[in-house]
Amino acid sequence: MNAPASHASLLGTHRFTLHGRDRTGANTFFAYHISLFNMPPHKFQMALRIQLTDYMKGVYLNDRPNKPAGFNKLYYSLNTQPDSEFALYDIYYGNRDHFEARIERVYYNSNTGNRKFEEIPSPDAYIQVQCTHYLEPIGDGHYANNFNGLLFGSDRELFLAHRLSEYPNWDEVRAFTYHQQQLMPRTLDDVAQVTITGLRDTLETNHLQSPFDVYSPGSMTVIPRCGGEPFSTQIRIGEQQWWNSTTLNDPPM
Repeated sequence: MNAPASHASLLGTHRFTLHGRDRTGANTFFAYHISLFNMPPHKFQMALRIQLTDYMKGVYLNDRPNKPAGFNKLYYSLNTQPDSEFALYDIYYGNRDHFEARIERVYYNSNTGNRKFEEIPSPDAYIQVQCTHYLEPIGDGHYANNFNGLLFGSDRELFLAHRLSEYPNWDEVRAFTYHQQQLMPRTLDDVAQVTITGLRDTLETNHLQSPFDVYSPGSMTVIPRCGGEPFSTQIRIGEQQWWNSTTLNDPPM
């Protein structure tokens, strides 16, 4: 990907969803940029491998809140600090190897689309970027005949995001399990493309409903971006860890 000659218009603060609940002592987690079609700094999908401080790791892994009335789902996010604007390209090209952000609980009502962000108090805010796995603009393509997604994670935990090819759309991240012998680390590091036959790629009339809520696929086709032939592997779809079909599609400001 070529960076624009000037990306001053892409400076901003950012939110990333936070993923990874491995309790084996690993300090590696994943951040997925929260996209918005109507704001240039956020018209990108991005997947990062990150490291949390020990304190932040403990806060995140041990968090067990009660959901407030009116919310039925809980996600987690990282909200960068208001005095630290940057462009996502700066991370992608290695000009920035960290950022400061607070961990947030994101309470969500899947019936209304309402969301509530709640910061978790912490003296630490340092997020170390270990690797940038993916950065691509959104809305630069067309809906596919079947679900088109992005694969990121590790050999311990794997996540599937919906590719935001066209406006309007829905943004979703799901955890899932897979046949480990078929997914090599390089395939995961390069964020392979995924297609799932029989699963829609378009935003339907019921724009709050995930297609995974009505159909649970048993396999997916993986198309490595690092080279190699496409292949199919069995999967089992798990927890929804992010959903946005509302503010993602807000009209231009």
